Amino acid sequence: MIESAAEQFSFCHQLMRQGDFKDVFESCLCPATREGPPYKGRKGIFIEQSTEDPQTEAGSTMEIIDSKFVDGAVLITGRWTLADGSVVERRERWAMEENRWCLAP
Repeated sequence: MIESAAEQFSFCHQLMRQGDFKDVFESCLCPATREGPPYKGRKGIFIEQSTEDPQTEAGSTMEIIDSKFVDGAVLITGRWTLADGSVVERRERWAMEENRWCLAP
């Protein structure tokens, strides 16, 4: 389970690094994430926020530094080296919904 969630995590963040925010919204966010605040189903808001974020992943590199199964989801910690050279670490919760792994709220 951890391996397949990590593969989806890597795929989705590859899309982010390429700036393909539309596909990330449609393919990588869980329904509750897409429909909840701040997006409320509005793909344009996600694209705008992702594009304007000073820590945007576009042009970055990423590595997974930890992953573990907790309470029915996989917690994945990644480290990004952003295009400006700064380094960011964060943990995301990935859940199995609609027969695929997706970024959960």
